[in-house]
Amino acid sequence: MDGLMNTRGARIKLRLTSTGDLLGELYDRFIARIQELDDAEQDFAKETLAWLLLVKRPMREAEMRHILQRDQNTSLSDADDAPDYEQVLELCEDFNILVDVRGGNCLDVHPPASDYLLRTLNSWCPDANMRVAKRCLVYLILEDFKNGPCKTDVEFESRLEHHALYEYTAQHWAEHLHGLQNLPMDLVRLFLLDEEKIASATQVISVLHQKPLGPGYSQKFDPPGSGFHVAARLGLTSVLASLLGEEQQWLAMVDTKGRTPLWCAIENDQQETMEFLSRIDRTTFTLLLDKAQTSLANTLLRVAATRIKDLHSNTALHIGVMRQDLEIMRLSLNFGVDVDAKGVNGYSAIGLAIKQARKSGQVDAIHLLLEHSASTAQLRVSDWEEAFEEAYPVSGLFSQNIIELSEYETGGTKIGFFSSHNFDLVDHPVPPAARRLL
Repeated sequence: MDGLMNTRGARIKLRLTSTGDLLGELYDRFIARIQELDDAEQDFAKETLAWLLLVKRPMREAEMRHILQRDQNTSLSDADDAPDYEQVLELCEDFNILVDVRGGNCLDVHPPASDYLLRTLNSWCPDANMRVAKRCLVYLILEDFKNGPCKTDVEFESRLEHHALYEYTAQHWAEHLHGLQNLPMDLVRLFLLDEEKIASATQVISVLHQKPLGPGYSQKFDPPGSGFHVAARLGLTSVLASLLGEEQQWLAMVDTKGRTPLWCAIENDQQETMEFLSRIDRTTFTLLLDKAQTSLANTLLRVAATRIKDLHSNTALHIGVMRQDLEIMRLSLNFGVDVDAKGVNGYSAIGLAIKQARKSGQVDAIHLLLEHSASTAQLRVSDWEEAFEEAYPVSGLFSQNIIELSEYETGGTKIGFFSSHNFDLVDHPVPPAARRLL
């Protein structure tokens, strides 16, 4: 690191209002000097800058010291080989990188330096994002956390004191994964498939959101469920795609509150994740309806109506018909579900509605489907008779009447019944802009 210090000279103190060219030259010199170091020192300098530039909030000095004192596996570095933290601060002061390095507890990068170094990041440290993401995950899977959440406030406070980076990594690890082209799935898997370490990190996040802290505060958090629930809640679609390759049974697993991973994604409005999980999830939509979670079910329809299926390959529209839920049917149709899609046993929605009407006498679903131009080509006269017989319980009605289906040019089909004794085409002409189907 001495090579970096040799650039100091008279200490460069350019005003931050200097032109972009002058600042660019300054930061170019900074990067050039880093690239002249030996491999170990260069790697350390890039790691330091990656953290300073990519953190989701300003780093506290205690956190930064904790990072710099550890190797890539987060083990404490040998004291003789450990980098000199003070030299890092000297370097940043010399090149106007940090704001008030000595004046406060947080390390914050000057906006001009941040803008320039981030803009050129791929040229001097193309793996910066991966470095930080991996470091977060490696930290979260430390054996120190294998026993799960702390049992007392004192134990919890001791854990944070001795693991200065834990609060940051628990809260921000997922953010550092977003945008990575190649996910470090070996580390992701080790973390998300370890329920104790997931629960331990969840405890930290929950405490951060509590104000004020009272006695027993560290125990006031909800168990997070599986790693799949956590990934869905955080919108980690790519992670889920990799994890679920051979683990699709997890989609139907519920947490302590009875929620599936897709349910968690809906609650947190993770639309991309909702769309992805809806392609393979076959239980959540009906579970939401069973639990009277109407708002969440409607949200899922809005985002992924055409992908929703149940265990029998019924669409959301079929499910609405079976539950005699006209609102679910309307939303399904409004959000693009095919009115003629086939479900269980090859039934279309109107075929299923007619089958149900034979038992219940409820024909509102049939009328709604006809309004949306459901195909009636496969239906026989006897189907209509049996479906509407309960709705019109007059003895001999259908043996004496004519059934008329009229299709309108503006869309929709209407069913009508006329007495055969008095029926005449002159008295009952086909309505304008319509054609008689039956």
